[in-house]
This record gives sequence, structure tokens and C-alpha cells, in this order.
Amino acid sequence: MLRHTAILAAALSVCACSSTSLDQANGDPNGKSPIGVRVCCARPEPKREEAVPEHEPALSANSVYFDFDQYAISEKYQSVVKAHAAFLTAHPDRYVQLIGNTDDQGGPEYNLGLGQKRADTVANQLILLGVDKRHIETVSFGAERPRATGDDETSRAENRRVDFFY
Repeated sequence: MLRHTAILAAALSVCACSSTSLDQANGDPNGKSPIGVRVCCARPEPKREEAVPEHEPALSANSVYFDFDQYAISEKYQSVVKAHAAFLTAHPDRYVQLIGNTDDQGGPEYNLGLGQKRADTVANQLILLGVDKRHIETVSFGAERPRATGDDETSRAENRRVDFFY
């Protein structure tokens, strides 16, 4: 246990908060995303137990996937975002955390920024669909939380995603 704590502390000190984000590169001197969340990997794992509410079969897809080095939502995943928006507008007491992830290609700071851009893109789409922005939190873990561990394109594609947590 002590070893895991030391590893976690070292990892957090290395990636506490990125000094350069895609927003800064695009002219936002504060490094903030459009909905005001700083790019940072030092956040804890989501405390929500429920990735998708069990009683909502329409929300069976709880991830939106992205093409390599992209943060635009493809047509294929628009229905996923719309289903989550419908759920959130019908349940104004619910909150969602959007977690942006990337594959292992690219540097840590770039991947954190790209993961944040992906999460922000999904958040902005939810807002356009009527979800109150105060009920959305975005977080980027970059390449730190892979779903698949292989070095092949199939594994990397599985890691380029935004996950919904309620």
C-alpha cells in the first residue's frame, strides 16, 4: 500500500496541472476551457459509482469516441450525446462528469489538452441541447486512464473517448 501511495504521489507531482493547454495555444491566456475548468490530471477518480443510470436503457452507450488527434464529435456519436442531453434535461437534479481521454501518442501536456478539448466539445453540445452548464463538469486524464492497453490501432481507438459519469 505504501508503494502505491508513493507512486501516486510521484505521478501527481509530475502531472499536477499542465502549464500549456490547447486553449493557451489558441489564445486563452488563463488556460481555461470554454466552461471554466482548468486542464488538470491531479483530480481524483470520479466518486460517482454509476457510469450510466441502470434504469435508463437509452443511455447504454456511455462513451463518445474520436478520430486520431481530433475533438469534433462524429455523426456516429451524435445520438449518444442527444440521449444523454434528453436524460439530463428530463432530470434537472442530476449532474454529469465528462472525462476526456486520449491514446498514448503525443506528449503528456498535449494529451491532457486534447482530452480537455474532447470533454469540452461534448459539454458544449449538451449545453446547445438544453442542459444547464452548471450541471456539467469536464475533466481530462489524457492518456493516463486507458481502457485498452495494446499498441495496435484498435486499442488506441478505444482510448480516444469521453466517458459520461453520473
